[in-house]
Amino acid sequence: MSLADLEDAVTAPTRWLSLASKSQHRADNVLVPSQTRTLQLVHGHDTVPSLYLVPGGRFLITFADSIKLFDVSRDYISPRLIAEIMTPFPNRGDTFLDHASVDGEGIRIFASESPNPPSRFPNDPATYTIYEVFPNHENPQIVKVASLKGILESYVRFWSLSFDRLVFLEGSILKIWDYKADTWGHWKVTQFYEQIVVAEDALILLCRSRISIWKPPALSNQKPRFSGEPPLFSPYTEIPYPLPPFQDDDFHDCAGPCDWYSGTAQPLLYDLIIPQDDDIGSAKLTRFEVILDGSGNAELRSLATLGITDDMIYEPYRISQGTLTAWWHDGAHIRGRVSSTRGTPMAHTVEDIILFNAVMDISFNSSSFCPSSGRLVCLDHEGNVQVIDFLTPRSRQNETSSTSL
Repeated sequence: MSLADLEDAVTAPTRWLSLASKSQHRADNVLVPSQTRTLQLVHGHDTVPSLYLVPGGRFLITFADSIKLFDVSRDYISPRLIAEIMTPFPNRGDTFLDHASVDGEGIRIFASESPNPPSRFPNDPATYTIYEVFPNHENPQIVKVASLKGILESYVRFWSLSFDRLVFLEGSILKIWDYKADTWGHWKVTQFYEQIVVAEDALILLCRSRISIWKPPALSNQKPRFSGEPPLFSPYTEIPYPLPPFQDDDFHDCAGPCDWYSGTAQPLLYDLIIPQDDDIGSAKLTRFEVILDGSGNAELRSLATLGITDDMIYEPYRISQGTLTAWWHDGAHIRGRVSSTRGTPMAHTVEDIILFNAVMDISFNSSSFCPSSGRLVCLDHEGNVQVIDFLTPRSRQNETSSTSL
């Protein structure tokens, strides 16, 4: 990496925040890119491509008929394919997660592999597979690390990948699988949990009336995995939502930071999106933070509330330099919002900006954004990947300034 490239990488997060907050850089509230490149992603007719831009913005992972790793840095006019592995079955849905390896050198990839879409064939078992790649090696290879068979995916409500563990809720049974040690644990839960937040030493499950917190238990090496009757394992603490409580049919969505941050020392933030009965087409977004003090005590804080429209699909958020970037799509635009992760996050929220302005057939995981590099990737209406850079390299800015003088 050249000195100019290093300077660009170090200053990019700050330059992105500056760009996103300056209205003169936008036309009709659309953030104007400095460069757009097209990646033709060949995939089958009934395959749903999933995209993930690794934090830092250099590497793009795609899952369609195979899992591919691209280098999408500005060094290449066209994104460069650097590793690929064929999967037994094409991507049939949105079960696709990425997380850094424990040593921080590699990328772990979790993919669900099923011969048929779970929504149409609910009793067809799926296989959960973990892959790993070290993109900075001289000859990167995507390799299979472990697999778990016999999952009824239509009954699974959420997944999380962190450390060497995969955590998921299948029906009423919470399952933890350490795929490196090949150990496991499971227990029954009594609430209808909809999402999970993974801290460094706690599992936080979210339902419509409360949050429940468990300490990860000791895992078993007995075979077969997840054998025997799962016990009823009560959480060590539960916290109800502040009054007024939410009704059973209130929830529209739950959104928060992407799984890459699971198990890290980041603020434990999430948003609940609740439709408003008295105002058709509108919703209320409320941000919460879970505070753990390390000694078994926990607190749930309601930080702020924001009025939004009720027609958006939220993608997992990104964290960069004390800010949280949310982005969502409504079929016509991809929009973004930058707010602080500290104090009251909505107090210094940047006005919503349009990152991409085109009519698209949007599905979950069809876009990915990295604020650390000011780079967005998304599928266009032809199924190609648009790689959109909003930041101009400082070297090019200097050349422009010199020319203008």
